[in-house]
Amino acid sequence: MEFKNQESFRGLISSRYLPALAGEGVTVAEALRWESKMVVETIEIAALWLADTDSLALKLDCASYCGDRARHFRLLAERLAVLGLAPVPTTAPGGYSRLFAFMRSLQTSEERAAAGFLPWPA
Repeated sequence: MEFKNQESFRGLISSRYLPALAGEGVTVAEALRWESKMVVETIEIAALWLADTDSLALKLDCASYCGDRARHFRLLAERLAVLGLAPVPTTAPGGYSRLFAFMRSLQTSEERAAAGFLPWPA
């Protein structure tokens, strides 16, 4: 099953994703570096939210999300290393994204849940 899934993903990447990137003039390395920056930002948002929520369920979700995104970042970093590149840290030229600023501005659990950033418990 794992082999079939990997083959399906490879097919989608080569037939759809890579041509779409090329059509936009984006290299695979650029896409991976952009994704690594976004992953770090999402980890930081989840960590900020973890620190200022009273709900244990939300704290656990934020902590899990940080761990999941950290694993994703490591995979991106490994792939970039194969390409001879380093991942882009959040503090790269241009600083944080506008999405980061927006997510950071959300103060209540309701606002954060409505943003759809994390899978909030019922």
